[in-house]
Amino acid sequence: MKRQAILICNNDASGAQHDMEKWKKYLQSANGGSWIQGEIESKVNPSLEEVRNLLRCVSGDNPDFVFVAYAGHGEWKRSTNIELNPRGETIREEEFFNLAPRQIICLDCCRGVSQIELFDEAQERMFSATVRSSIREAYDLRMMQADPQQVILYACQVGESAYGDNNGGYYTNNLIRQSREFLPNKDFQTVNYAHNLAAPLTTNETRRKTGRDQHPDMVCGRSVSDKQLIIGVSTKMFRLF
Repeated sequence: MKRQAILICNNDASGAQHDMEKWKKYLQSANGGSWIQGEIESKVNPSLEEVRNLLRCVSGDNPDFVFVAYAGHGEWKRSTNIELNPRGETIREEEFFNLAPRQIICLDCCRGVSQIELFDEAQERMFSATVRSSIREAYDLRMMQADPQQVILYACQVGESAYGDNNGGYYTNNLIRQSREFLPNKDFQTVNYAHNLAAPLTTNETRRKTGRDQHPDMVCGRSVSDKQLIIGVSTKMFRLF
C-alpha cells in the first residue's frame, strides 16, 4: 500500500507545534502503523503556494491512503477555513479532499463563524526491523480492506472554538490517546471508534479547564466496523509485550 501523511501547523497557535510532533511520533510508533520518515511531510507555517504544490505532488503520486493533520487557527466560512501561517494565508478544507481513495483528515482548529501521551521511546527501540515490517504489512492490509472513503475529523462544531494549552490541543491529545485503546480481541482501532471516545473526553476537559463548549465532530460514511479506516494497530498481535 502506498501511504502519505501531511502534517501542518501554524505555530502562532498555542501548542500547535506540539500537536504536529505528537502526530509524527504516533504515526511512526507501532500503534500508529510504523510509518517511515519518507512517508511523512511536516510543515510549520508553510506558505499557501507551498501547500498547494505539496497537495498536487501527493495527488499525482496516486497514494492508496492519505492522512492529514492540521493544528492552528481556523474559522467557518461555508466550510472550514484554516490559517497556514502567522502571515494570515488561508486555505479551504476542500483543497485537502480526495487526495486518495482512502483518507483521514484531522483539523484541530476553531470553527467560529466569521464577523498525547507519547509512545515510550525505550519500548520503541525494542522493535526490530522485522517486527516493524510486520506491523506495516498488517496496517497496509487492514487499511486496504476498508471501503474507499474520506473521513474528516473536526476538533469542534461550526460556531465553536477549539481549545488547548502549551501541551497541545485537547482534541488531538485525546484522539491520539484513544487511538491506542483497543476493544477486547480487536487488533485495530478504527478512526470512528477513536473519535467517539475522544469527543466526550474533549468536551468535558474543555468545560473543566475553560468553562467553554467544544464538541468534536466527524464526517464519515456508514461502513460496518470492519470496513472503516483505522488509526491504530495493537502491538499485542505481535506478542511484543
